[in-house]
Amino acid sequence: MLDLISYNIEWGKRLDEAGDWLMSLSPKPDIICLQEMPQGKIPSFKKRLDQHGYNYKYAPSYTKGDTTYGELTAYDKEKLALDFATIVDLGSSIIARLISRHNSKYTSLLTVFKHERKNFIVINIHLLPHALNARRRKQLGIAIEALQLLKYVNMPSLIVGDYNYSSLIGRAGLIRFMAKHGFAIGQKKKLITHRKWRIRHQTDYVFSRNCKIESIKSAKIRFSDHYPMFVKFEV
Repeated sequence: MLDLISYNIEWGKRLDEAGDWLMSLSPKPDIICLQEMPQGKIPSFKKRLDQHGYNYKYAPSYTKGDTTYGELTAYDKEKLALDFATIVDLGSSIIARLISRHNSKYTSLLTVFKHERKNFIVINIHLLPHALNARRRKQLGIAIEALQLLKYVNMPSLIVGDYNYSSLIGRAGLIRFMAKHGFAIGQKKKLITHRKWRIRHQTDYVFSRNCKIESIKSAKIRFSDHYPMFVKFEV
């Protein structure tokens, strides 16, 4: 059984506190997937990862002002071996540039790990915040197509992260879309993973293909406007 945490850290506003909390967890997470990680804060965060036995990969994504944000996937180097990693370009939108003032293209980080002679994939994803759900599904399609192009279709796979796909609008459509590509939602029950003013809903998800999700839960950790997701799975 492996433990994964997915967490949008809200532009790293409280990254030091979030980092201390992540490194204090017991049992130790095998994989940590962060979204909205500021590229400029990686050197200091790397020191913390080094101290606790983690390696990492990073995918720069959009820029806001002078800062670049992206996805960071850290992994326990004693337990997991990294076989391959690549950045998948998911594109942008006019709405994102005008409303969010996010320049550049959104990305996802695809990593292939080996654990006890078994390979599996984790795609750390962050979809457009201001867009129609159809545009987000197109981004998901690009990420899934990358698996086919790399000939990883049958490999156990997880797609985790901030989908920006509210459970209040069209969640069923997201589940149907992913099912067409062989991915099942990790939990049938809706989780609260994001809060804005008085609105609490799910925008962060875990979908899997060819692997077993044992459990998923979220927790009210206050270092971000998102809640982290705790995932137990086996390949």
